Amino acid sequence: MADLASVQAFAHYVSSKYETVDMLIANAGGMNTPAGVTKNGIEMQMGVNCVGHVLLAKLLASKTKRQVWLSSWGLSSVSVSRIVFSVLLFSFG
Repeated sequence: MADLASVQAFAHYVSSKYETVDMLIANAGGMNTPAGVTKNGIEMQMGVNCVGHVLLAKLLASKTKRQVWLSSWGLSSVSVSRIVFSVLLFSFG
């Protein structure tokens, strides 16, 4: 999930191998990782837990019968006012 090219390659593989996907479960789970960015320049937790999942779900949307989105209990302790949006995307493109 930390490399969007890898996510795209996986989605292409699934699309070419299977006619339909009964269920896609997006289970974000990376928490308290060391500071860093993905190959695409996105803050690591945001890239792995959100952006990668959204891209995969979008690319497989026409193949999936059902998508289930999960998150951790820790998410409930984060308020939007505590998220520093300026550090989420360092560079993209």
